[in-house]
Amino acid sequence: PGQWKIERRFPGITREIRTIAHGTGNCLWLGTETRGVLHVEFPGGLEGKVNVSVYSGKHGLPGEGMRVFNAAGRVWFASKSYGLYTFDSNARRFLPDTRLGDLFAGGSRGVYTIAEDSRGRIYMHSKGHNFLAVPGENHTYRILSQPLKHMPVEQVNCIYPSPGGQSAWFAALSGLLRYSPGERSNNAVPFSCVIRQVTVNGVPLLYAPDTNVYLERMPFMAGKRIPAIPY
Repeated sequence: PGQWKIERRFPGITREIRTIAHGTGNCLWLGTETRGVLHVEFPGGLEGKVNVSVYSGKHGLPGEGMRVFNAAGRVWFASKSYGLYTFDSNARRFLPDTRLGDLFAGGSRGVYTIAEDSRGRIYMHSKGHNFLAVPGENHTYRILSQPLKHMPVEQVNCIYPSPGGQSAWFAALSGLLRYSPGERSNNAVPFSCVIRQVTVNGVPLLYAPDTNVYLERMPFMAGKRIPAIPY
């Protein structure tokens, strides 16, 4: 049976690390659970000196934990509250990342996890919903949400695309979900209508079933009255 072997320990790294991504050259990016990211460089190889840099709020990141991922030949920096960021190596600062559109760019919408399949498509989980980014021309992406809307609105902790790109597995709170892009499915959501108010001669009309009285305004009384439309 295979065995794990500890090659080396790195003193000074005491934060809880949840994600690790390969950067350019001999370096790693570490996503912390509570605040910012760590950049670990190996200028002399694994056995040589190690340089550790800490990046947090003063470098353009939000003041919370960050997650890092490899996709499309680069490192993606994701905040579950504020979205995607990119690292400017010249300025040594982080900026909002607009490669997947303004919706997910630093501050608009949080991103929790990212995974790329063998065909260059990027799966993404954000605020209980899942998205698929399809690559186009000039390094642009087309964001698809409709095919994944049948999935439950819940936390997805990990996404694993199959090696051939035929499917992707989602590790959700309720269990394991599987999505197959090549299979035909009806993604239309059944039409539903909610009537919030009925107005008669300009006056809003509500009915209180418990008192059998018509009201112009329904006072909020938790657990006692349920507004209804008379019929």
